[in-house]
Amino acid sequence: MKKRLISIIASSAILISSIFTAYAEDPVASVEQGSLVVKVKKELGALAYPIDVTVTAYDKNGKLTYLDIIPVGTDGKLEFQFYNKGISGDYTFYFVGGTISQTATLNGFIGEDYWESYVKTVKSLTEGKDAVNLKSTVMGEANLGLDLTEYNALATESDKDKVFSVMIADYSDFQSAEAVKFAFADAVNFVKCSASGNAKGYYSYAGKALNIPAGTDSLKISVLDEVSQKAQDAVFAAMNTKIKTCSGKKAFADELKYQTLYTVIANAEHYNDVKYVLNAYVDAGILSVKKDMSPEIYKSLMNNTFTLESEIQAAIDAVGTSNPSPPSGGGGGGGGGGGGVAVPIPSQVTDNNEPEPIKSVDGTLGGKMRFSDMEDAKWALDKVETLCEKGILSGVGDGKFEPHRYVSREEFAKMLCSLGGFEPQAGEIPFNDIPKDSWSYPYICTAYKNGLISGISLSQFSPRSTVTREQATTMLYRMLNVDTEEGLDAFEFDDDSGISDWAKSAVYSLRSKGIINGRTSKIFSPTEAMTRVEAAVLLFGAGEKVIWEEEE
Repeated sequence: MKKRLISIIASSAILISSIFTAYAEDPVASVEQGSLVVKVKKELGALAYPIDVTVTAYDKNGKLTYLDIIPVGTDGKLEFQFYNKGISGDYTFYFVGGTISQTATLNGFIGEDYWESYVKTVKSLTEGKDAVNLKSTVMGEANLGLDLTEYNALATESDKDKVFSVMIADYSDFQSAEAVKFAFADAVNFVKCSASGNAKGYYSYAGKALNIPAGTDSLKISVLDEVSQKAQDAVFAAMNTKIKTCSGKKAFADELKYQTLYTVIANAEHYNDVKYVLNAYVDAGILSVKKDMSPEIYKSLMNNTFTLESEIQAAIDAVGTSNPSPPSGGGGGGGGGGGGVAVPIPSQVTDNNEPEPIKSVDGTLGGKMRFSDMEDAKWALDKVETLCEKGILSGVGDGKFEPHRYVSREEFAKMLCSLGGFEPQAGEIPFNDIPKDSWSYPYICTAYKNGLISGISLSQFSPRSTVTREQATTMLYRMLNVDTEEGLDAFEFDDDSGISDWAKSAVYSLRSKGIINGRTSKIFSPTEAMTRVEAAVLLFGAGEKVIWEEEE
């Protein structure tokens, strides 16, 4: 962190995303602001004996905003921080104890009152669809701390103007300055991908939650993860044209849902492509056709062009519906509504239940954690088994671990709670996209309350989106609370420029401690989704080098 000396009477605007330091008369007293958190450091000099120092802070109107009594040792060092809910303006701090009587000043503090007024203005402009004034309001607020790299790289002024039209189309209910920053970044990425016809790029950036979730009996996140590569490619080929005319994320999501249904059917490589997409749309309440029909029906729909649900239903009726027989052992009884047991998504496989012994790859009865699909991930087998034995991870059923499947954000929240020994407890969280009866709700509540996770916005967590490598690393870093600087060297990944600024401390700190590595010795792949085997290696490294070592 860079600091510069200034006098008590100097004043300066404070960027909400930066840190400003004001020194008292002796240069070892400082007051800093980072967002709305104020950090105070003071060196009183060597003391003959410990003392209690009374610290007070007053705003520009003389109102007391902070009071505490802080014990100080003989080294004379005092350090604390607090969340300042006071008004904007200058603040004076007083340090009194024994023979000590000193002050420090924080000039130009930007408080909640300033940002409440600013956000109210932005909200009014979006609701009024005033793109011109929205642009000047967002771009003219230096204290917002926008990252303008991608914005400045947009090819034309028309593209830059479109950013604010997209913000209007997709956002209006702003609650904070951070929400404005998120909407701006999201709109910039949409315009960039729209201009280049890169639908898959925006889909990867915005998260798979944009699309219809996979069926309730699937282990996948998005229905596109289930279908063949041929069908996926056809969907994105269609969307590369459509994205250029979409007004924003919401329009893109609606078009993607339409294209996924009809394009997958028209370009199915196997009848399961049709089955997966129809089942997912039924589970989402969009289609009303029957689920799990006979293979003959799905085969009859393959590679046909439909534009309406009624056309799909008519084609099904033409063949005649017939559900498969209930699975063996499912009891007697016939007809409609099937009796299969839904396979839970991996994080619902409770870690509290001891796994059944299963047969190992060679067919012999092996240990509890001998997964049959770890042949190409044997290098991590001991780590996976250790984590399973400790109840931190589990398989997905049928003796499988699915090492190369991507991890969702809600799954990783559960992994963190299990690794850190946090008891999952439901509570109140600001995210409105997680039902309280969801299996992941208590884990997300616990991880959030302990400061391990944050949302993709103030109101959205996007639980079923894949967690990226830099996101997972940052979440783990928060839990471990390791020293940021200790052991760091001059090493830098070749794709360092692609690592987000907020993730760099986590990435390089955990790398220096041997907890995480890149996908190669030089490439970290920060925005790529993390696989289950990668997550296992990351969690094992944290357990072995920090958590279990401390427990011993």
